[in-house]
Amino acid sequence: MEYNRIFRAILQSRNLKNFEIVKSELKFSKRITLQQPTGLVGPEVAAVAEFSGGDFNEHQLGGGAPEGEPAVPPRAILHVDADAFFASVEQQLNPRYRGKPLIVAGGVRGVVSSASYEARRFGIHSAMPTYQARKLCPTGIFVSGNFELYSQFSKAMFQIFRNYTPHVEQTSIDEGYLDLTGTNLLHKANSLTIAHRILLEVNQRLGISISGGLSSSMMVSKIAASRFKPKALVWILQGQERTFLEPLPVEVMPGIGPKTLPTLHRMGLYRLGDIAALTFAQAHQMMGEYGIILRERAQGLDSRKLALHPSRRQSISEEKTFPRDISQGEVLFREAFLLLKGLCFRLRKEGLYAKTLTLKIRYGNFETTTHQKKGACGMNDEEEFKIILKRLFKKSILGKPVRLIGICLNDLSSKNQATLFETNEFKKRHQLVQSLDRLREKYGLGVI
Repeated sequence: MEYNRIFRAILQSRNLKNFEIVKSELKFSKRITLQQPTGLVGPEVAAVAEFSGGDFNEHQLGGGAPEGEPAVPPRAILHVDADAFFASVEQQLNPRYRGKPLIVAGGVRGVVSSASYEARRFGIHSAMPTYQARKLCPTGIFVSGNFELYSQFSKAMFQIFRNYTPHVEQTSIDEGYLDLTGTNLLHKANSLTIAHRILLEVNQRLGISISGGLSSSMMVSKIAASRFKPKALVWILQGQERTFLEPLPVEVMPGIGPKTLPTLHRMGLYRLGDIAALTFAQAHQMMGEYGIILRERAQGLDSRKLALHPSRRQSISEEKTFPRDISQGEVLFREAFLLLKGLCFRLRKEGLYAKTLTLKIRYGNFETTTHQKKGACGMNDEEEFKIILKRLFKKSILGKPVRLIGICLNDLSSKNQATLFETNEFKKRHQLVQSLDRLREKYGLGVI
């Protein structure tokens, strides 16, 4: 399939019938009334709008909040999260995939990157081993994926977001935050209506659906979006943030992972309401400064500002899982060097240098080891890193069958102190690398 041609057509065309994209509508489909831990029934705390067939009529939403309900909060943070992003892109560009269980995954020994909602009914989820996904859904469609294409869709999606507000924080390829505060006059609508328009425009222009959470808090918006996926926009009403959070298990809070969860349970903290009910002194005594932050978040208090300028990466990495275990050291070194070559090519394209190389080895029994070594200065030439890689191999390869190999380049910077002392040999090598990179840019990394 000519991905680029179809992708350009999707972006440029407002008449999307050729791509079988159905215009969708967002309507309030239900009101959420939460059962409080005390057994009392609380007030309505959320309005959920879902995509449904038909033409969208903006006037249904009006210019203000629905009659009799609180106004949209002055601070309006929208969390957006594409639904099964990789799989949705594949289904959009391949009509024969639509409505069928589609899994974007690596090889037989790889893992699932994305699963359509049809596939999720079989219990398939991201990071699941591919072989296990095949057992759960033998009739599923498995594709290796096209990450360059997904990146193009991501850029187009975030450009749509920036057409509505300059305050956008991208947290991943398919997820981010939009600060809609103060955009009401610009778009002549309230924040809820603007959020509807954003989700609809992504759906109509790109043919994929996204879910959103709207509230005065980054954390509340993120949790709200994830609770009602897919194809939903959830608005947590002003003043009801804590009520919305209280019944939820503590693990839904971003930052609480497998290591923190048992500790909280030992303290008797199972729901966010348990954390919110702690006094300031109790939270500090139990968990120090971290406890104070958790308590505030659990109460729906989150005044963090969006990070509009992404922080500079500190590392880049690449891994390869082999179809079958490999024991030959020379074969493993060749595979590792190919990964290193690709990473150095990326560094040069971005004008970056790395000081540290980390080698990761996973053996057939899933035992994993890592070794790293730091160079004297920043480098982005695989031949310079080759000596370090050989030394790490002597430490790592024990003659046992290897399942996976990975390379990570750390301590990235845009400066290379070695260039202050350039020699003629260095300049010649630099010119050669530039020439090779031009060929690789044109014909692919494997050309030389």
